[in-house]
Amino acid sequence: MTNVHPIKIELNDANFLQRLRSALLAQPYQLTTHAKARMVKRKVSISQVLQCLGKGKIEEPAHLNVQGEWKATLGYQTGGDYVQVAAAISKNEEGDLIVIITVIL
Repeated sequence: MTNVHPIKIELNDANFLQRLRSALLAQPYQLTTHAKARMVKRKVSISQVLQCLGKGKIEEPAHLNVQGEWKATLGYQTGGDYVQVAAAISKNEEGDLIVIITVIL
């Protein structure tokens, strides 16, 4: 029989939001090329994206993605639009880094 070690699940929706919002205050975020293209195509401003991350509610629960980062999708009514933002918490030398993956209207 092989040794089985449980995977520690660190985040749930509530502490994902807390960690995401703390990281947004601490250092700059990163926009993927895909997110930038979706923002242009859907006419969503960076202000709307940041409001969604700062005030939105979880729509797709926090989970580990294939890159080993915690990811969730948030939604928020801002600027007359209901904006959804998929974001992941990644790491860099300074700590948690928020990576904005895509933006949906």
